[in-house]
Amino acid sequence: SKDGELGTRKWDMAWTSDGTTWSEKYLSEEEITEEYSIIAKVYKTGNMISVPDEGTFEEYYMIIEGKGQMAPLFTEPGLLASGVAWMKDFNTSYMDLYYITKVTIGEGITNVPRVAFAYGVRINLIILPSTLEDIGQEAFGACVSLTDIIIPERVTAIGKNAFTQCQKLTNIYYKGENVPAGQPWGAPNATVSKYSE
Repeated sequence: SKDGELGTRKWDMAWTSDGTTWSEKYLSEEEITEEYSIIAKVYKTGNMISVPDEGTFEEYYMIIEGKGQMAPLFTEPGLLASGVAWMKDFNTSYMDLYYITKVTIGEGITNVPRVAFAYGVRINLIILPSTLEDIGQEAFGACVSLTDIIIPERVTAIGKNAFTQCQKLTNIYYKGENVPAGQPWGAPNATVSKYSE
């Protein structure tokens, strides 16, 4: 499925954020009756993922839309925040994030919270918006399928170990002039270089 096609299809799961907390999981569009600053939508692509020793599972894409800051997923180290968005099933059953292969964060979003996509082991493509300013600590930790990523020029802060355990991540491209401190932010095999069209 192409991105444009996903945008016109009904999502399968969604969470809303008011910038402070995330909602519980929504399974139908009718459940969302209020206006929220941010909504994270997960779509089934129609493709299947074959996982050795685990079986075959449906593939998902996540699209995050809205404006402003995404709410944190953890209140403090080790404690999930209220609602906890797509981390809801973490350590209790197969989490939805486990079968997401692509994440698009839409224009208007200004941050990626700490550990937001940690352990997204199937994520191989992450698209970040030009409005992004901050990437939290371990935000993409253990995204072991990720091979490259483009950091927008407005990003001035990247948290410690934002890409820890991302062994396949070899290219981090930065669009700005002054690369934030701490590069390559925990990615053991990555090189940070200036992005060119």
